[in-house]
Amino acid sequence: MKILLLGAQGQLGHELLRVLHGQAEVRPVARQPIPGWPETLVTDLASAARWDQVWPQFDADLIINAAAYTAVDAAEDDVENAELLNQHLPASLAQHAANTGAKLIHVSTDYVFPGDADQPYQEHDRTGPSSVYGRTKLAGEQAILNSAADALIVRTSWVYSGRRQNFVRAMLSRMLRQQPLKVVADQYGCPTWARDLAQGLAHVAQSWPQVGTLTEAEQRVFHLAGADMGSWYDFAQHIAQAAVELKLLAEAPELSPITTTEFPVKAPRPAWSVLDSSRFAQQFGYRAGGWKSLYACLEELKEARCWFP
Repeated sequence: MKILLLGAQGQLGHELLRVLHGQAEVRPVARQPIPGWPETLVTDLASAARWDQVWPQFDADLIINAAAYTAVDAAEDDVENAELLNQHLPASLAQHAANTGAKLIHVSTDYVFPGDADQPYQEHDRTGPSSVYGRTKLAGEQAILNSAADALIVRTSWVYSGRRQNFVRAMLSRMLRQQPLKVVADQYGCPTWARDLAQGLAHVAQSWPQVGTLTEAEQRVFHLAGADMGSWYDFAQHIAQAAVELKLLAEAPELSPITTTEFPVKAPRPAWSVLDSSRFAQQFGYRAGGWKSLYACLEELKEARCWFP
């Protein structure tokens, strides 16, 4: 199988390269050359004029789009670029996939929901994003579903890993500096290790021929998020506990729960981002891990000696 991978230098893209290595012929698309991947298609995805020149350079059987404009607060003022990467890029990929017969997996987000539920969101539940990031990601989903592409959309939430900027690394960095931490305790979601998400997408790639083409729009959307839910405060507590057990920290830091109103940000966050991933498990036979995955991630950080600020 030949796979064109966009967003190869991000958290998820890095893990997809690791997971798919040896299983498929992967051609990464990235802004800079990637060590170990000499055939990287180097381009700046923020330049739409280059897209039609890049896609035909590799005759892909499957396109995985892990690229996105993910700076949630910055998107409130940078609407044009958020729309470009979150809406128009997926539309371009869907058109290319439809023209060439390639399959498309597009990664989306819990931010497409309004966050006012009290039960885990299922794929068919009402959307209603409250931020530019969420609205542009939803528009990207709709562009794909309205296309003729044989495509699947996989929504996830609260992605973390041992690299790039994310909640785990930010918390651990501040904990190592022994700084008191105030963490939001009234927003809930499912923390998802990028490795688990990559493994899940690899299951999709491998089983798709057996699953067959899903024609109805609602059948082509899946949720894949961590098995355990909690607030950001709960998440921080688990980071601290695992870090102490792994001797990354001598003792647990001082953590104080606060409300969303006590931590103002530019873009509103969903108060409830818990995703129901059972349909993905039924269709593809895979479930992401929960807090055990967080422990494994921190264990890798320790072994790599790269947990420092």
